[in-house]
Amino acid sequence: MSALDGHLIALAGGLAEILRSDGPLHPALGLHQAAADIAERHGRPASYANALIDLGTARRMTGNLSGAAKSFTRALEIYCGTGDLNGQANALTVLGGVRFLTADLPGAAEHLGRALEICRAIGDRNGQAAVFTYSWRVRQLTGDLPGAAEDLTRALEIYRAIGHRSGEAAALAGSGIVRQLTGDLQGAAEDLTRALEIYRAIGDLNNQASALNDLGIVRRLTGDLPGAGAAHARSLEIYRAIGHRNGEAAALAESGRVRLLTGDLAGAGEAVSRALEVFRETGHRNNEACVLNYYAATVAATGDLPRAHALYQQSLAMNRELNKPDEEAVALEGLGECDLAAGETEPAAAHLRQALEIYQRLGMSVDTRRVQDRLSTPAAERVAGAPPGKRCA
Repeated sequence: MSALDGHLIALAGGLAEILRSDGPLHPALGLHQAAADIAERHGRPASYANALIDLGTARRMTGNLSGAAKSFTRALEIYCGTGDLNGQANALTVLGGVRFLTADLPGAAEHLGRALEICRAIGDRNGQAAVFTYSWRVRQLTGDLPGAAEDLTRALEIYRAIGHRSGEAAALAGSGIVRQLTGDLQGAAEDLTRALEIYRAIGDLNNQASALNDLGIVRRLTGDLPGAGAAHARSLEIYRAIGHRNGEAAALAESGRVRLLTGDLAGAGEAVSRALEVFRETGHRNNEACVLNYYAATVAATGDLPRAHALYQQSLAMNRELNKPDEEAVALEGLGECDLAAGETEPAAAHLRQALEIYQRLGMSVDTRRVQDRLSTPAAERVAGAPPGKRCA
């Protein structure tokens, strides 16, 4: 191997974390691909596997989920061949993250479970915490919010104990999401604000954008629409600057929710439809199913109830297929609202009761109270309105 080749591999590895946090992501793809090619050509399996992990991460962030899975799977094969347990655990963890994004929750749980076993066996506390920062998402999507909170608490304890600030921020951000879903909006805002402070202190632009987007959701739910709009706008600006396509789509989707509430139906429709396009292009099925609810709510607000009803039905089928009970409930609530607007009170009540049962089972108190209020209002006094939706992952 030439000195130049060796320098390129070292440079790619050294820049990996910087490029992931600050971008730009597309040049990173070429750099990591070149490093992987050189390491493979010169028979350096450890360097090759490490470069594949970096390449897969860049691919995931630019929206190429199938390419990311391919890179991570190949890295896992190499680590298994060389007996590198740390590498195996890392590859399984990030591969589990991709399975989650493509809505393969059983596959994600399997990979993350194997990673956790290895990390515990070799005493890798940082690796254990990394697994927990992925596994809570799987639990959340399957409706196990207490389990998600438990995973995040474990991750936070480990990260604080070992002084891993980025990991601490990730656990706080996840905790903020879970608290928001259970109705603790003040606690959610506190956790997300603290996460944002840490990300700013360490200069992590990518995760600043993520925390801002989640904080915008909390602000929207507390009625602070200007604050929510500002948070989503800044998130979108950062994601576009670093080339994070799925992040850009998530910020667009949430921005569309705020625009809908401010009466900007055209802007809401444009933002949400673009987000839906991106998630479909990148194969991000979890967020596609989520944004279908957002899009249906936007269409309902324009008065096109038949189309909105059809979109909610599409979302309902997709979220049931993906085993996403929280978004299934949103679709049911949306169907109920469309039924109410059309004067179909009996189907409306049936859909709302189904949504209520799910919200109660998941411990989503804010949503539970809202639907209970709708069901307790006399039919003649009900005025149709769009459900708030949840969030993109």
